[in-house]
Amino acid sequence: MLKSNIKIRQLQYLAICAVLLLTIAVIYIYILSPWMYPNEMARLELLKLKSHQQAILKAQEDFNNSNYRIISWGLMDSESPIITQAELLKERFNIQTIYGGCIRSDIMASYDSTMRVLTTEKFGKDTLNKTISEAIDKATTRKNSLE
Repeated sequence: MLKSNIKIRQLQYLAICAVLLLTIAVIYIYILSPWMYPNEMARLELLKLKSHQQAILKAQEDFNNSNYRIISWGLMDSESPIITQAELLKERFNIQTIYGGCIRSDIMASYDSTMRVLTTEKFGKDTLNKTISEAIDKATTRKNSLE
C-alpha cells in the first residue's frame, strides 16, 4: 500500500513537472520569443517549409504580395550593423529582415536566395550593398559617440 502511494505521488509530481515545462515552452515560443526576437513568427512560418521547391514558391508568393523578407544568420547584438541594415531596409524598401538563428537551414536559404534575387531586380542591384555600407558607418558613428 505504501509503495503504491509513493508511485502515485511520483507520477503526480512528474505530471506537474511536464505541465509546467510545457507551459514555459508555450510562453517562450508565443509570447517572449516574438518580443525578444523581432520577426520570430515569420521565422517559425518559414521553418515549416518542407522542400526547396516549396521555399522558392513561398518566396515568389510573398514577393508578389509585396511581403519582402530576407534572412540573416548568426548572433546579433544591439551594436550590430546588421540590425541597422534591417532598420534601413524596412524604412526605405519595406524589406523585413528575419533572423534565422545560428544554424543555416538549406530550405530557408532557398527562400532567402530567391527573395534576394527578386528584390534585387525590383529595387536595384546595389540595394543590399549600399544599406550594409551605410549601416556600418552608422554603427561605427554610434559606437564612437558612446566612447
